[in-house]
This record gives sequence, C-alpha cells and structure tokens, in this order.
Amino acid sequence: MKQYRTFYLFVVIFILLGNFTFSQKDSISLAVCLSKANENFPLIKQRGLLSESSSLKIKNIAADNFPNLSLNGQATYQSDVTNVSLVMPEIPGIGQIPSPDMPVPSKDQYKISLDVSQPIWDGGISKSRKNIENASLEADLQNVEVDIYKLWPQINNLYFSILVYEKNIETINLLSSELKDKLLVAQSALRNGVADSSSIEIINAELINIERQIIELEEGKRASVEMLKTIILFEIDDNTFFSIPNPGDFIIEGNRPELKLFELNRQKIEVSEKLISGKSSPKIYGFGQLGYGRPGLNMLSDDFDSFWIVGAKVSWNITDLKKNSREKQILEISKDMINVQEDVFKNSVDVQREKIEAEITKYNSLAEKSKELYEIRKSIAEKSSSKFKNGVISSNDLISDLNAKTRALLNLEFYKLQLIKAEVDLLTTNGNLKIYANENK
Repeated sequence: MKQYRTFYLFVVIFILLGNFTFSQKDSISLAVCLSKANENFPLIKQRGLLSESSSLKIKNIAADNFPNLSLNGQATYQSDVTNVSLVMPEIPGIGQIPSPDMPVPSKDQYKISLDVSQPIWDGGISKSRKNIENASLEADLQNVEVDIYKLWPQINNLYFSILVYEKNIETINLLSSELKDKLLVAQSALRNGVADSSSIEIINAELINIERQIIELEEGKRASVEMLKTIILFEIDDNTFFSIPNPGDFIIEGNRPELKLFELNRQKIEVSEKLISGKSSPKIYGFGQLGYGRPGLNMLSDDFDSFWIVGAKVSWNITDLKKNSREKQILEISKDMINVQEDVFKNSVDVQREKIEAEITKYNSLAEKSKELYEIRKSIAEKSSSKFKNGVISSNDLISDLNAKTRALLNLEFYKLQLIKAEVDLLTTNGNLKIYANENK
C-alpha cells in the first residue's frame, strides 16, 4: 500500500511539473532587446571590416621603409657624342709627334640597371602615418558605436509601444469578461420576464465593438513586434511575454559615445600635425645602382661593360615650409570646428534632458491622479453592476460606467508605462547605458 502511495505521489508531481512547464511563456526584456541589437545589427560587421582595412594600410605604410627596387632599361640614339681630339706639340729636333687615335663613342647607347633606394630618415613621416591610421581606426570604430547607440531610442519606443498595446488588450479583455457576465444577467432577466431583449442587444453590440478594438490593438502590436525584430534581428514568438523594465536594471558607465568620438577626432588632428612637421624635416636616403650597358661608366669606351654606384643623399624641400604652416592652421580650424560641434551636442543633450525630466514629473503626477480617478470609477462601476443586476438601471447606463472605468484604467496603465519609459530615456540621454549581466537572459 505504501508503494502505491509513493507511485501516485510521483504521478501527481509529474503532472504538476508538466502543467507548469507547458504553461510557461517565453519572455523577453528590454535589456535583452538592446543586447541583441548590439550583437546582431548589420552595422556590427563593419567593425571587423574597418580593422582588416586598417591592418592592410599599416602594412603598406611599413613597406615604405623597405628598400625600393626598380629594374630599368633604355636604348637611345643621340645626335652627338663626346669627342676628344688631342693635338700633340712639335718638338724641335724631333718633329711633329703624331696625335693619338682617341675612341669615339657610338651614337646608339644601351643600358639596363637595377636601382635600389633605401630611406634612412624620413623625418618621422612613417611613424606619424601609422599613428594617424590607428587614430582613424579608433574614430571609425567609435562612430559605429555612435550609430548603434542611435538605435536605442527606436528600440525603447517600439518596446514600450508593445507594452501599451498589451496593457490595452488586457484591460479591454477584462471589460469583455465583465460584459459577458452582465449578458448572462440580462439573459436571465429576459427569461424571467423582468427585461426585454434590448438590453441583450446593447451588450452584444458593445461586445462586438470590443472585439473590433482588440483586433486593431493586436494588429498594432504585431506591426510593432515585426519592426522590433527587424532592428534586433532576433526571433520573437507571437506568444512572447514582454516584461516591464525596471530602470534599476540599467546603469550608466561613462559619457555618451558621441563625446568620446569628438575626443578621438581631436586626437586624430593632433597626430596629423606631427605628420606636417615631418614633411618639413630633411630626408636622408641611401641608394645604389648595378647595371650593364654601352657605354659603362667610362664614357670614352665603346664597349659593353658592367658598372655599379652606391651613395647617399639629403633632400629638404624648403619651398613647402609656408604651405605646411597653412596646413597646420587648417587643422587648428578643424579642431575648433569639432569643439563647436561638441558644444552644440552638449547643449542639445541638456535640452533633451530637461524635456525628459519635465515628462517624468508630468507622468508621475498624471499617474497619481489617474489612480485616484480609477478608484472612483471602479467604485461607481461596482455600484452600477449591482443596480443593473437588480434592474434599477439600464444596460446603456451600465456600459457607460464600465467604459468610464476602463478608460480610467487604460490611462493609469499608459501613464505608468510612460513614466518608466521616460526614466529609461533619461538614463540613455545622460550617458553610455550599460546593462546588468543578469538581465541578459
């Protein structure tokens, strides 16, 4: 007998657990939506592409410090060549000394050579170019972060619009349930001969109107869910439960990503100034040439011969000093422009922050008043339900009071959600919003 009781106990537990499991709904949070956008949005792929492109550019810059080899060849025919004519003096007692027969180079000349050039000191240009490329990469990557951060207000708006649709559907379904209960009361009164069929028709008409409203709300919610899925690239089931965010689940770590981008752009300009200074410095190169041709280095020889040359040279373009000075002035102007853009952005954020703070105050007050109004409308609707059951008021009066209670509840839920949304928007406006790890589930 004890074994049977144990067996039945396991069966009951299994059934309870099974019912609990199958009754669970998949849920999603605002934090998860924001995280999925950071992970899946197509712009994320640009990070890897930017890094790969920058790596190739730096390799090309480094290659400029390697020896530069070039193979050159030429064949020429010239109108005249160097001709040496020696007239020997006449010596008394000996006579005229014969003049030597000097070779005359051919007018057709040929040469093939391997030329080598090696930078020894380039004024720090290569280093500056690498630094500029690294600074550009940092700025480009940060610009991607800025573009992704711009998605957050869109995600917030869509997520809270879905919550509003769900609350509206939930509230109107409650009204539908109440009216169905009152329909049973009206049908009972009709059967007992204490009411006519008009009450039933009025309630049925209102139920149809409610069904129409629910269809509109569900379609609105479905459209918002589809747009949200398009942005975060994450599958959301039709039965997914959207949890109401808690602003305490978010924290601010650091400034807005736009402010960091301004700073990185300034750093990029500062590195560019060093490049201009490098252009104004002398350059030292080593060079060499290995060749074969006619003539070789001996211009008086008409034979093909090999030759080689090695040396070093200094190059200093002093005519560009004024031009480089103007380029530095242009960079200073660019830096001032970035400072102006940053000030405009900060001012815009301050205005937006003040607006949201005003909305928080407004929705907080509206939520409190809506709660008071709802309690009153709820009390009136309860009394009207009792009167309708006793045949004291008509179905029109009852529906009017129930609708007033429903509107009060809809307004209360709307203002409560708008208050939470404004608090999240304020966090997003104030700084670089981060998410608690336990929210990413």
